[in-house]
Amino acid sequence: SVRLRRTLSKGTTEKHLLGCAELAAKHRFKVLKVYMMVGVPDEQPEDIEELISFTKEMAKIHPVALGIAPFVPKRNTPMDTDRFAGIKNVDRTLKQIRRGLSGVVDVRPTSARWAWVEAQLAQGGPEAGEAVYEAVKNGGVFSDYKRAFKALDENTRSPWRATVEQRAL
Repeated sequence: SVRLRRTLSKGTTEKHLLGCAELAAKHRFKVLKVYMMVGVPDEQPEDIEELISFTKEMAKIHPVALGIAPFVPKRNTPMDTDRFAGIKNVDRTLKQIRRGLSGVVDVRPTSARWAWVEAQLAQGGPEAGEAVYEAVKNGGVFSDYKRAFKALDENTRSPWRATVEQRAL
């Protein structure tokens, strides 16, 4: 949504994206691939409805493939202290988008479960790497990752986070 792009300091405007759709049509691209992020802090259902509505506008100009990645907080970025939105929340949002764009746009989401694994790894210390190793040794399916991360000691799971939170006090 416009509101979230402003919050995240993204300079891309609707005018830019519509212009891209027009250029893709003019140059006879097969499809315009647009990448969006869901599950960002302070995201509201209205933001997702705006995304759906605007994507339909672009699709009227040229076929669109919408790649969607759940927000994963990464270390040493402006949003590294934010939290992953949660698998259920991300899945709910992806369902809303699929339903809203069904038959209009090719929706290509990243799995909420694997984004959760990525978030655990990105937010963790050395133990997170060991958890990934254990998960792979045990078969590498999502439940193996979930079990391996759950087994980590909460006090050492994200050692840097305690320092960041203490500084905020």
